[in-house]
Amino acid sequence: MSVTHQYVTSYKSKTDLLNFIKTSEFLLKNIEMLGEEDYRFEPDITKEKYIKWPVSLLYKGIPKSLPFLAGMQIPETSIESKFRLEDDELFCDTTINFSGMVLCFKLKLTITDAGEFQKIIISFVDPDSLLIPNPLLQKIISSNDDVLEKIFG
Repeated sequence: MSVTHQYVTSYKSKTDLLNFIKTSEFLLKNIEMLGEEDYRFEPDITKEKYIKWPVSLLYKGIPKSLPFLAGMQIPETSIESKFRLEDDELFCDTTINFSGMVLCFKLKLTITDAGEFQKIIISFVDPDSLLIPNPLLQKIISSNDDVLEKIFG
């Protein structure tokens, strides 16, 4: 079973959306949503306008409250994400470590036309390997439109 979520961005052209994703501003907006605690990019993108793929994000801290974790106290967390852009698809391989638990997953972001605006489709790659029920994964991936709006408009 596939687990996906669609979000219509404020971008009118695929080229403009891809150009945004290729900038350091894109990944820096992602870190703003996570919480600007202890993080670094490898290679360092903070002084570059455009990203040279692949790039890794290493984060340690207490993430800002995420919609699907509302009301829960989140412990200190380590996150390592590796991003790579292939044509019009962005892949993100992530490992999250908190309270002695490790969660590894892969996401794919695909850009498609939605009429006047561009749409992104976020999907878990091989969700059945996560040992988390697909309906719960669907709820997690679908509850982030506020975050997506702050990143993509």
